[in-house]
Amino acid sequence: MSVRDRHESESAGVVSVIVAAYNCASMIDMALTSVSQQTYSNIELVVVDDCSNDGTFDVAARFDTAVPIRVLRQSANGGPSAARNRAIEAASGRWVAQLDGDDWFARERIDTLVRMALRHDADIVLDDQLVVAHDSLQPVSRRFTDKAVPWRVPRLISAEELIRYDLGSLKPLVSMALLESTGIRYPEDIKYGEDFEFLLKLMLAGARVLVVPSPLYRLRRGNTGSLTTQKQGLYRQLAEVVDRLMVLEDVDAAPEIMAALKARRRYIARLALVDQLADAVRKREWRQIVGAMRSPWRLVCAVVHRMQLYTRKRWFRMCDRETWRGAYELPAPKNG
Repeated sequence: MSVRDRHESESAGVVSVIVAAYNCASMIDMALTSVSQQTYSNIELVVVDDCSNDGTFDVAARFDTAVPIRVLRQSANGGPSAARNRAIEAASGRWVAQLDGDDWFARERIDTLVRMALRHDADIVLDDQLVVAHDSLQPVSRRFTDKAVPWRVPRLISAEELIRYDLGSLKPLVSMALLESTGIRYPEDIKYGEDFEFLLKLMLAGARVLVVPSPLYRLRRGNTGSLTTQKQGLYRQLAEVVDRLMVLEDVDAAPEIMAALKARRRYIARLALVDQLADAVRKREWRQIVGAMRSPWRLVCAVVHRMQLYTRKRWFRMCDRETWRGAYELPAPKNG
């Protein structure tokens, strides 16, 4: 680390890493260890167990680390937003960094994001995610690869770009001053799309958002309870989030944001239609299949759109394979 980087880090203040955890007893040790091994030293951990029934709370409570840690337990399962909001209220840092209990950080993640926030006067910093297989922990892709994000250097983005490139599910580093001044928190009435609503509302309130194209967040894919088993419910809530964002006064006064949200709404509807038809075919539910065929042009457009997305994703993954497979180490940290 250069002298300039060290000075920036030392003056940045405490980072509160908030961990919403639910039934991840076999994985949370890796998540917490990745925080305790950060190159950035001024960190506190706030873990909120969302009423797990597999011993997650006990694993977190016994975690041995020099990093200050608080482990709280919800009295009832309230979903990830409620757990994150409670963690935010318990946090004392200048910055808040989100981590899910089954994911983990690269060692330099916090240091990199904090330095970028200070250097670019950003309120929020988002980084790329390295997607790894749940069982093997081997890299599968990068979120920016899958979303065809074109940026190769850190840059401030607009709300329209956040929507267009579907960056709402990234895990942010957020200024606590921003959260306190706006009062914005994660919406607790939904379980899917809450990250997107949270970030967009902060941007509508004037937050400066910086994107760092380095994949420093490790995202597990394919673990038990994956959203792929609940796709139609996922699509309904994603659409609901878009619908309620479109009626906000700030959105109504911003034609480019409204247009981006309408495009996102159409995108979600196409995904839902194709997945619904595919599921009906697998289950041989002929009534559902016939129902989908009643709008053949809409169905054809949805299928073509889905195939375009799939082909593009496969192409970008193939071209980017050496980057996400060879350039980034995948640690398997253990407690102690």
